[in-house]
Amino acid sequence: MGMLSRREFMAAAMSACAATELRCASPKRAPTVSGGAEAAGGSSSSSNSDAALDLSSASAGDVSDGASRPAESPTDASADADAQQDAAAGAIIDTHVHFFDPARPIPTGRPSSVPWPNPGDALYRTTLPADYLALAKPLGISSAIVIEASSWLEDNQWILDLVAGNPAFAGFVGNLSEVLGTATFDDTLTALARNALFRGIRVFASQLTGGDPSNFASLAATGLMIDVVGFSADLPAIAAFAQTLPSLRIVIDHVANVAIDGGAPPADWAAGIAAAGGQPNVYCKISGLVEGAGMTGAVSSDVAFYRPTLDTVWRAFGEDRVLFGSNWPVSSVNAPLPTVLSIVRSYVGEKGSAASEKAFATNARAAYGV
Repeated sequence: MGMLSRREFMAAAMSACAATELRCASPKRAPTVSGGAEAAGGSSSSSNSDAALDLSSASAGDVSDGASRPAESPTDASADADAQQDAAAGAIIDTHVHFFDPARPIPTGRPSSVPWPNPGDALYRTTLPADYLALAKPLGISSAIVIEASSWLEDNQWILDLVAGNPAFAGFVGNLSEVLGTATFDDTLTALARNALFRGIRVFASQLTGGDPSNFASLAATGLMIDVVGFSADLPAIAAFAQTLPSLRIVIDHVANVAIDGGAPPADWAAGIAAAGGQPNVYCKISGLVEGAGMTGAVSSDVAFYRPTLDTVWRAFGEDRVLFGSNWPVSSVNAPLPTVLSIVRSYVGEKGSAASEKAFATNARAAYGV
């Protein structure tokens, strides 16, 4: 199956929003987070669903003021201190970061320097490993998994070259949308898999059902995995797909992009999460929380605000199949990195030290084979 068009992706996003009955016009309010969407130069409503969806191969106006940048200085002093103190307890593998460089020369045959983000977006700036590590290292984040933010095939090698030899990066999840379902998929996969950092590919949920099953069988046979971008309506299909290929490790990104308003999560999302959690080869990435709150315009730094959503995930996947991801720099539109980490540390810390070690390191090693 070929790459989704931007129109197709946004149509899927809108459909997902309708399915989860987002009430963006009158959200529940919550304490706001310093350094979030408003500090980035756009109102919380202007960055709602677009920023939260982590548009890795699509684009939309995340924040109305494209000249501004996401505020990423740790302005929430309390969250910063808490995150640093918690981080000292053990290793932290951040399973979701993105890098891109709009300032690079335009690749041969491409219309622009990067497919995402677009000029005018708050994220449209050079974002490289040094930028991330300057924020992550003081928090005790020990290593990270890079997730491809481009659907262009050649950008897989660009990332591998970018992080080569840097021990702070444990792995890379690529994007083979341009060859998925074609005769060249296996050869491309084999070539990339020669690099030990290459751990799998990222796909949209629609590509699971519309793609060539042999491509995913090849991933499983090679010991690789997939990250899946999906929504509430996609979760039953993800669960069904997982059942057909139990040897393939599957990670659901961003708790399936659910809108978070501090109350009980949507019933269809909860049912879908339960179905996906019933498949032992499926993991759920605890990421996209502040982005989900941004959908409703009610971003909070208080773990209690996210507890109904996190409780649902924990019941479905347990301590052995949840893993932390920051989704930086997309998360910075709504909250600084210390806040993103502190929310998850606060919740998982309640489960005990053994569960914390799993959620922040052990499960990431198992899911990504690092």
